[in-house]
Amino acid sequence: MDENTLDLLIRFNEWWKTGIVRKDLKKDNKRDLFNQILNYLKDKQILAIYGLRRTGKSTLMYQLIDHLISNNIDPKNILYISFDELLTKQTHIIDDVLETYSIFMGKKDWKNTYLFFDEIQHIDNWQAIIKRYYDIYPGLKIIISGSASLFIKKKSRESLAGRIYEFNLKTLTFREFIKIKNINIPETTWSVQPDEIQKAYQKLLLYKKDLLVQLHDYILKGGFIEVTSEESLEKVHTYIKNSILDRIIFQDIPETFEIREPTLLLKILHSISANPGGICEYQNLGTSLKVTRQTISNYMSYLEEAFLVRLTENYTGSYLAGTRKAKKAYLTDHGIIHVLHGKEIPEDHLLGKIVENIVVNHMNAIQFWRAGKEEVDILQTVDTEKIPVEVKYRQELREKDVQTIKKVMLRFHAKNGIMVTKDMFNIEQDTHILYLPLWFFLLLY
Repeated sequence: MDENTLDLLIRFNEWWKTGIVRKDLKKDNKRDLFNQILNYLKDKQILAIYGLRRTGKSTLMYQLIDHLISNNIDPKNILYISFDELLTKQTHIIDDVLETYSIFMGKKDWKNTYLFFDEIQHIDNWQAIIKRYYDIYPGLKIIISGSASLFIKKKSRESLAGRIYEFNLKTLTFREFIKIKNINIPETTWSVQPDEIQKAYQKLLLYKKDLLVQLHDYILKGGFIEVTSEESLEKVHTYIKNSILDRIIFQDIPETFEIREPTLLLKILHSISANPGGICEYQNLGTSLKVTRQTISNYMSYLEEAFLVRLTENYTGSYLAGTRKAKKAYLTDHGIIHVLHGKEIPEDHLLGKIVENIVVNHMNAIQFWRAGKEEVDILQTVDTEKIPVEVKYRQELREKDVQTIKKVMLRFHAKNGIMVTKDMFNIEQDTHILYLPLWFFLLLY
């Protein structure tokens, strides 16, 4: 038994002595994903929690540990370790940790034992080790987290097929944002049924004034947990730059993909932040940055894998092959746009694009529609229906905006269309277009 490793484990696992998880570790507010994961906690499969840096993956793990202890799981049967803090990244460290833990606890089997491995992507060939323990010890429950999508998602699917459930912990939604600030509003769920939408709107209308204040705060700050209550926008942006952007651009991605030009990643992000939701032409971007189209394609994929960029694709319908490949680029949190753009308060033209970015992230959008003069920001599939969604964050809508969404609805035989507005709520019975103000729309997700 390695005493240095044991000292590390004792430091990480205070509940072995105290029987509780410290409040500053588990914190008070739980993300929506917490309750989703509870449904899988008793299953044999490995649980993988992945996502952008500073979204609360470690806190979520501590909350799950607290839940287990509160439900009569022996605290000594719960092991947590963060590989983000270890000097060695070799595969053997996992075996060393588990061997030390097993000897110290006098374990004869791994029944009802829970392993929490935080930031596991730092360990070489972790998949093979995890797979071995999973296959040999059926009573063992393994929960892992990571900040690099390629190492958590792609490689885990290759070697852990059928053995793993994956959960993406994103930055805060607007509803989670106000919940963390201890603002209580009625629960609502998404529906395209006019009666249900009307009922939900009436329930929330009472809180509109307060919600608009919080929406303004959310738009300017973004969805990182640590900055929800920070009053200084300068401090908010400094936090995002230093704790998230710089760590990912100059440390995480180069370490994972061995790239030589991390500053090129930053240049690509600057280009996206100047026009979120713009068509991303790799050839044109490569020309402007004096690199090849393939380099842009590779670097864009690295930014996707690091959860900084979200790409949506033009729906593959009956239109030109070149148009099929068109993609729109967004940032996974709109707070990053402010940092890259360098201004605390965005200009009007950028504000509309930031709002579009927010809506795309809330809806987990993967497709848009663009053919000729027809274009909608999002083409969302609900069951088998294609629902066009257009974001128009302005005081008055233009007739051509309404006509466009009508044409797209007709093209796809859509029963409903959605226009996300600045302050307009209306349900047109004849056209089946729902005009929903942003503050209300976001609370449906």
